Amino acid sequence: MELLLQAVKNPKHNARKKLITVRYLMVNLILSILNLRSGIKLEVYPGQFSHEFKHLV
Repeated sequence: MELLLQAVKNPKHNARKKLITVRYLMVNLILSILNLRSGIKLEVYPGQFSHEFKHLV
C-alpha cells in the first residue's frame, strides 16, 4: 500500500518502479481472489519483493 502511495505522490518515479508497483498490486489482487475462493489467508508483503527491487532498481 505504501508503494502505491509513493507512486501517486511522486510522479517523478521512473517507469521501472511503477512497473514493480503494478506487478505488486496485481499479485495482491490475484491472492485476494484466491483467498475469497479457498478461504486460506495468503498475503504478500513488500519485504518479499525486496530482492526483486534490488534486482531491477
